[in-house]
Amino acid sequence: MKFDQYLNRKASILEKCYNQGFVKSIDHVANSVVRCLRNNNKVLIAGNGGSAADAQHKAAEFIGK
Repeated sequence: MKFDQYLNRKASILEKCYNQGFVKSIDHVANSVVRCLRNNNKVLIAGNGGSAADAQHKAAEFIGK
């Protein structure tokens, strides 16, 4: 696949995500996490298998200095 075809494919996928409201949903979740952390509450992150490793990585990013 040529690079320009690759970029066009990715742009098409992003446009579909935007049109289906994914951006609004992600924004809502992100704001909820920020509000939770600012209020000194917990954010629980879980996963199974490879997703568990992803969850651990994200948790470390939240608490890392």
